[in-house]
Amino acid sequence: MRNFRKTACALCGGMLLAVAAATGGAMAAAPYVTIDLPGADHFIVNLVGISGHETIVGNYSAGGTMPGFVRTPDGTVTTFSLGRSIAPMAINLDGDVVGSYFDGSLTHGFLRTADGTLTTLDVPGAYTTYPFAINDSGDIGGGYNVPGTFVEYGFLRRADGTIKTFGVPGQTVTWPVAMNKHGAIAGYYGQNAHGFIRGCGGKITSFDLPGGQRALDVGGLTDAGDVVGTYTDFSRLTHGYVRHADGSFDTFDVPNADPARAIVVTGVNAVGDVVGYYSGSGGIHGFARAPDGTIAALDMPIAHTLETHPQAVGPNGKVVGYYKDISSHYYGFRLNAAGAGF
Repeated sequence: MRNFRKTACALCGGMLLAVAAATGGAMAAAPYVTIDLPGADHFIVNLVGISGHETIVGNYSAGGTMPGFVRTPDGTVTTFSLGRSIAPMAINLDGDVVGSYFDGSLTHGFLRTADGTLTTLDVPGAYTTYPFAINDSGDIGGGYNVPGTFVEYGFLRRADGTIKTFGVPGQTVTWPVAMNKHGAIAGYYGQNAHGFIRGCGGKITSFDLPGGQRALDVGGLTDAGDVVGTYTDFSRLTHGYVRHADGSFDTFDVPNADPARAIVVTGVNAVGDVVGYYSGSGGIHGFARAPDGTIAALDMPIAHTLETHPQAVGPNGKVVGYYKDISSHYYGFRLNAAGAGF
């Protein structure tokens, strides 16, 4: 299954997160909220998306089950289930959610509309279907497996229900990861070796870092057509990148990250704010990168937090994800990083 993706951080106490710009600028306070779910056993909590109206979507473990949930800005949580486990992946402005679920034998896609209606969404003839993105027009992007093979292709389902499948010519793996408001789709092909963009008209453009790379991953796509993600160079070190719509690249490293280990870009919003996490001293830490290249730490200011995993960033700089405490319990969070100049 695919993609299921100088800094300082100080504890300010209470409900404040301290975020310091990598440039050494002054710290700014950003409020956070810990998000707990009804009946959660805290072995798995995953917040994966936030809409323009700041409704949050995710899933969590609860006594052997794996329900999904939506949380509205007033704190109301609504859970939903389908099959044995469900994995929401994205939410749009209207509150429609897409993802996949396991029925005990196969994985299917689903669409949950804002009124709570759940509909199975499968590519005709597919063995498994994995929707990953939905835009505000109701277009859905994702990937699927061809029965009896190791072939994986992409699909675009328009709001009217029509489905178009696609693949990079000559490749057995074409895996979409992100989609923008125009219906353009970005992802990778060739076992994470190369990136691609499929324009809203259907033209596929492949891309590589200048000089190439051992591996490449895609973490998001902006409305302007910029692709963000990570790549591994030929020395097996991991770096971040932004591929601009004109084909030019910016690459970046996260201060204090260990490039020989993991740097993961998990999301980008419409204006180009990037979030992700990395391995460094003391565990796994979150980060945010502004369009001007400024990088800030995003760590939960709770004693004995071992891991912070930002997963998505909304249009107003609200970041959602999950963290792990010293007891190896997982909780969701929402951070307001916009107040920190991010």
